[in-house]
Amino acid sequence: MLKKYFFALFLLLITLLLIATLETFLPNQQTPNSPHNNTTLSPEVQLQEISKRHPLLNLYQLAKSEPEAALIALKSWQSKNQKAHKIELIYALKIKRRVSIYAPKAVSKKQIEIEIKEFSQQHDLNWLGAWLTHLQAKSQIREGNLNDAKKGIDEALNIAEQENLEFLLVDFYVTAGVIYNADNQLAQAQQYFDLGLSIAEKQNDIYRQSVYNNNLGLLYVHLEQWQNALDYLIKAESLYSKIDSPDLNFHLIILFNQSFAHIQAGEIETAWEKHNKAMSRLAQNKRPYPYIISLKNLARLYYSQENYKESVLAASNCLAHENIEKYKKQHAICAFEHAKALYAMQRLSEAEASLSLSIKLFEDIKHDRFLTKSLLLHAKINEQGANIEKAYTLYKQYYSNERAFLIEDLRLLGNVLQLQKVTQERDLLASQNALSALNKQVDEQKVKMLWLWLLVILFALTWLIWHFYKVKDDNKQLYQLSFKDPLTKASNRRHYHQELENPQILNTEQLYRLVVIDLDHFKQINDEYGHDSGDLVLKATAKLLLNTLESDELFVRWGGEEFLMILKDTSNFSERVCSFISLIADTPIDVANKTINVTTSLGCSNAVLISDLKSSDKAFKLADKCLYQAKRDGRNRVVMPEALVN
Repeated sequence: MLKKYFFALFLLLITLLLIATLETFLPNQQTPNSPHNNTTLSPEVQLQEISKRHPLLNLYQLAKSEPEAALIALKSWQSKNQKAHKIELIYALKIKRRVSIYAPKAVSKKQIEIEIKEFSQQHDLNWLGAWLTHLQAKSQIREGNLNDAKKGIDEALNIAEQENLEFLLVDFYVTAGVIYNADNQLAQAQQYFDLGLSIAEKQNDIYRQSVYNNNLGLLYVHLEQWQNALDYLIKAESLYSKIDSPDLNFHLIILFNQSFAHIQAGEIETAWEKHNKAMSRLAQNKRPYPYIISLKNLARLYYSQENYKESVLAASNCLAHENIEKYKKQHAICAFEHAKALYAMQRLSEAEASLSLSIKLFEDIKHDRFLTKSLLLHAKINEQGANIEKAYTLYKQYYSNERAFLIEDLRLLGNVLQLQKVTQERDLLASQNALSALNKQVDEQKVKMLWLWLLVILFALTWLIWHFYKVKDDNKQLYQLSFKDPLTKASNRRHYHQELENPQILNTEQLYRLVVIDLDHFKQINDEYGHDSGDLVLKATAKLLLNTLESDELFVRWGGEEFLMILKDTSNFSERVCSFISLIADTPIDVANKTINVTTSLGCSNAVLISDLKSSDKAFKLADKCLYQAKRDGRNRVVMPEALVN
C-alpha cells in the first residue's frame, strides 16, 4: 500500500513539474499589447475535436452546391445522433441557414434565423447572435440597405471585438469594410480591410487574404487610383489560384473587377480578356448576381469603345433581368450606364428617364459618390437640352461635392495612415520593453527549472537502479517458487511441461532421451532414520545428478524419491548414464550421525525430439518400463530399451 502511495505522489510531483516546465520553456503566444488573441475556438475546430472528419463539415460545403441533398443528409444524421453536442446543434442550424440561401423553397430563411436567434439567447451564446447579425448585414448590403447593414455590422463587431473572437472578426471586418466603402467612408473601410487582412495573414487563410485584396482593390477603384486597384486585384487572383476548394462565384467577381479597372486605366484589350475569361466560367454558375454584374460590365466595355448601341442593349438587359430589383446598387448602376450610353447617342429624354431612376435608387441606398456622378451627367443632359440655368446649378453642385469628397478622402486617409504609424511605433516600443523584462524573468525561471529537473533525474535514476535489481531478485524468487522443487532445487513437473510447450533450456532440434531414476529401498531409509534423514538423502542425490547436467538439459523431481532427467542423445550416452550408478553408490551420505550409501535404478527411453515428448508419452512409458526391469533385475543398475525382456 505504501508503495502505491509513494508512486502516486511521485507521479503527481512529476506532472506538476512538467506543467511548470512547459509554461517556462514554451513560447507564450499572448504577447503584451496584442489586440487580437484567440480566446474561443471556431465551430469548425470544435467539431474536429469531436471527430477529425466530422460529417457536418462536409454537409456545410454540400449545402452550397447541392442544398437539397445536404438537407436530406442532415436529417439522416440528426435521426442517428439524438444526443448531439451543443456545437453540433449549432452547426446543424448553420447548415440549414445556408440551405435557405441556395434553396429557399426547402428551408425558410426567416424561420431558421428565428431559430438561431432563440438558440443563442437560450444558451447565452453572444457570438452566435453576432454571427447571425453579420449575415443579415451582408444580405442588407445586396438589397442596398446600407444604414441597417451598418447598424448590424457595428453591433456584431462590438461583440466580437470585446471577446476577441478572431474566427468571427476575420469575416466581420471584410463585411464592415464593404459597407463603409459603399457608403463612401473610405478611410474607415481601409482600416477594417487592414485589420481583417492582418488576421487572415496570421491564420494563413489564403481564401480570406484573396477576399481582402479584392476589396482593397475596389477601394482604390473608388479613389480612381487604377494602378493601385489593379495591383490588389491581381494579387487577389494570384491568392485565389492557391485555394484548395475555390469559390467560382468569387473568382468571377475578381475578374469583373479587374476588367472594370482596366477599362478605367484605358487598357480596353486587357479589359475584354478579363471579361471573356469570366464569361467562360459564368456558364458553370447559376446564381443571378454574377450574371447581372457581367451585363453591367459589358455595357461599360461597349461604352469605352464608343459602341453606344451595344452598350444600351447590355444595360437594358441588365435592367430587364428578373432578379435586378433584389440588388438595388447594381440596379442603380445599370440604370446609370444606360443613361450614359443614351446620352452619348443624343437620346436625351430617354437618358434623363434612366438617370432619374438611377438617382432615385442611389438616394434610397444613400450612395453619395454615384449621386455626385449622376449630377455631372444630369448637368450635361440639361446643357444639351438648352436648359442652361439648371445645368449651371447642377455643375456647381457636382464640383462642390467632388471637391469635398477629394478633401475628405485625403484628410481621412492621411489621418488613418499617420495614426497607424504612431500606434505601431508605440505598440512596438511597449512590446519590446515588456518582452525584455519577460525574457529576463523567463531565463531565471529556466535556470531554476533545470536544477529541479537535474535533482529529479538523479532521484529517478537512483530509484530505477534500485528497482531494477529488486525486480530482478523478485523474478528470481518467483522463478524458484514456480519451477523449482524447494527441497532438492531440481525442476518440478510444471517446469518440465513448460519446457515442452515453450522450450527455453532444451533445444528443439536436438534428440533427447528420458532417464527415470528411483532411489532403491528409500522407504527403509525413512523408516529406519526418519523423514528428515530421507530428505537429506534426496537433497544429496539431487545435487550429485544436477552437477552432471549440461546447459541444455533438464533435471526434474518427478515425485517422492523419483527423478526424471532429459539428457542429450550422444555417442557415449550409455557410458554416461552408467556412471550415475557408480557416482551415487560410491558417494557416502551423512544421516543421523551415520554414514550410509544408497543405490539407484535407472530406466532410459529411445532418442526423441522435444516435439515428440509434447505430443506423446510413449518415451516416458518406455523409460518407466526400463526402470521396473532394472528393479526386477536386482536394482542398482541401468536398463536401456534394447535390454527389455518381455
